[in-house]
Amino acid sequence: MRRVYNWPYESTREVNVEMNLYDKRKSGRVRGVLCAGLLLMSASAGGWAKTTPPAPAATSVKIAAQPNATMGAKTTITFTVLDQSNKPFTGTGNNGYSGTATISVSPGPTTPSALPQLSFTRGVATTDVQFMAAGMQTITVSQFSPAVGAGTFSSSVTVGTASTSANALAGCATCFASIGAGTLLVGKYPDYNVSSNVLQATHVGISTPSFAVGVAYKLPLHDVYGYKALGCTKDDLTTKNSDARVAFCYPWKSFVSLKLTPDASQTLNGFTFGISHGLHQYLDLMIGVAYSAHNEISPGFQQAAVNVVREQQAAKNPYYAEFNLAALAANNTQTAYDGFPTQLLNANGTTGPLIYNGSVTISHYRPGLFLGVSLPLSFKSAVSGQ
Repeated sequence: MRRVYNWPYESTREVNVEMNLYDKRKSGRVRGVLCAGLLLMSASAGGWAKTTPPAPAATSVKIAAQPNATMGAKTTITFTVLDQSNKPFTGTGNNGYSGTATISVSPGPTTPSALPQLSFTRGVATTDVQFMAAGMQTITVSQFSPAVGAGTFSSSVTVGTASTSANALAGCATCFASIGAGTLLVGKYPDYNVSSNVLQATHVGISTPSFAVGVAYKLPLHDVYGYKALGCTKDDLTTKNSDARVAFCYPWKSFVSLKLTPDASQTLNGFTFGISHGLHQYLDLMIGVAYSAHNEISPGFQQAAVNVVREQQAAKNPYYAEFNLAALAANNTQTAYDGFPTQLLNANGTTGPLIYNGSVTISHYRPGLFLGVSLPLSFKSAVSGQ
């Protein structure tokens, strides 16, 4: 507050001087408050500008290498940063880790001897290594910049020599032995056996089960929904994870198999090739094309049979009354010649000579659609025990 002027004891000049000093002090305090406010705002703005996005809350690193490698052969190793839910940090911005890390292999040696520093982009880094010593090798990744969780992360790989056939098989992570069963859908093609000089139809077709034994190869193809829903990555093509990921991350396989049909004229009677789709880790649905061997009536025997039936039916021979002359001539069903004798049957019940001295049947390979299920057995699992 301003002091009251006490006239006449104080002069006008003295009072004016004091009032001016008071105004200056007040103005100085206001300026001080304003400057302090500006400094605070500047400091806050500077702090906000320097604030960095938080690093991903990753807790581990997944190291995906072939569990078995061949000494001297190039092996590609993939490193994936995982979040707290054990899912890959492969997004963009704050959702994807970008930085560097150090990789080492012990006991080694490897080529190159000094492994290059890993460079992560969207949470993934890859490098190629040639293991120059056989046995168990440990891959370690550490010293992340910026830091990812804490500690170091390791994985092991078994290195074998090139002459070891077991390791060569074990390295085929996408190869499978395939054992299946199904049925063949075919047209009118017949299949016959000759037993005790009598033709017997074996009914190769939709009513006859077949077995398929062969190999399958996992294809690098996947559907959109299952791949995203399970959080699949390219590593799942060769790495064994959960049953669901093995079956549905990369569910498609190509296969080629030998076909066995116990009821056919030939047990090993053809081959099948096509594709299969995973229903479970150990069950695939197969669809393909099968070529099957059919023992069909030879043209010479067909002509001889038609002539014999025509003559014997004209002579009222009861043993030939059951045969349809038109069906024999057309041979357009699977059972037209079922039960037909290859020797002449006389009306008195005695047998005569063969009605045709050449081959009764001739083998043809006929195509058909094959449907079935198979049990895929991984070469890597079977040979290496993994």
